[in-house]
Amino acid sequence: MLSDAEMCDYREAFEDLLDGTCVIERLQTASDGQGGTTSSWTAAGTVCCNVSPLTGGSGRSDIEGGQPREVGARIVTLPAETDIRTTDRLVTGGQTLEVTDAREPRTREFVRRVEARIV
Repeated sequence: MLSDAEMCDYREAFEDLLDGTCVIERLQTASDGQGGTTSSWTAAGTVCCNVSPLTGGSGRSDIEGGQPREVGARIVTLPAETDIRTTDRLVTGGQTLEVTDAREPRTREFVRRVEARIV
């Protein structure tokens, strides 16, 4: 079993491989002062990340407004122990991704992986 120092070294090494950044957004709900509520997305943090097609490149491309638009499932790799939830969104590279599966953190994980889809 790896020592705590070795775990830290491995986590840092994996984090160095994450070449993008993403903003984690959470939906916040507040009173509107008239008996109802209003909701808005607010930044919960910024972390390094990698975003890849979930099935190794099988995401398909559609045309929207005369421009290709990438659609489909994605796997997002984040630093170990990142606080990410299935109710969150990720904003990265000009795209907004909705988290569809954020498994419970594993003991002694090196990275955190979640599934997401482009919205």
